[in-house]
Amino acid sequence: MQVSIEYCNMWNYLPNASSLEDELKNEYENITINLISGSGGVFDVVFNGKLIFSKKILKRFPDKKEIINLINDAKD
Repeated sequence: MQVSIEYCNMWNYLPNASSLEDELKNEYENITINLISGSGGVFDVVFNGKLIFSKKILKRFPDKKEIINLINDAKD
């Protein structure tokens, strides 16, 4: 499983990205997570090449359990 989290460096979203990374690593054994520094208020989560969450679209940060549910749905 491959997850990329692109976060806005300018707005210091790194703590949010790191917290989500920790949560996902606790939930899944075989997961690779890439944190990608971005800009413009971005906070996107991509699972196996598919965008599953975008802060710009939903205008909010994700709940960690929400991301886990989205990954589980995408796996099936």
